[in-house]
Amino acid sequence: MKAFLIDSSRFTVESIDIHPGNVPDQLYKHIGCDRFDAVYLEHGDTLYVDDEGLLKPQHHFILIDGHPQPYAGKGVLLGSTPAGNNADAKATLEDLVDKLTYMERLIGPVVSLRKASMPSRCHMDHLAKVLARLEAAFAG
Repeated sequence: MKAFLIDSSRFTVESIDIHPGNVPDQLYKHIGCDRFDAVYLEHGDTLYVDDEGLLKPQHHFILIDGHPQPYAGKGVLLGSTPAGNNADAKATLEDLVDKLTYMERLIGPVVSLRKASMPSRCHMDHLAKVLARLEAAFAG
């Protein structure tokens, strides 16, 4: 199945193949975790992330337009069927990149933000302001 691996520490998104045989083991391997969680996105895609990622010392996060919280570390985007089975990702690479921002925790509450479409450019912000904007965008 066509999927995308998002690596917030390398500021990359790459196309990968997930074989239908044993999806959970492949997700554990790609994400680098012992437990994963599913984040349901628009158009039937699902982002799989480390379920315990926010409990670990973490410096790199994924922000997705329209979602109220950061997701720690790596993520794998797969599609899903109406019955809840895995399928090819419906989003294109361009669609996904347009909705992604990488956040890196620097010193204390200071973070750098990089749009996935231009990862070489970053700007600094206060973590509390970033989280407030995410929550406001989700609520509005």
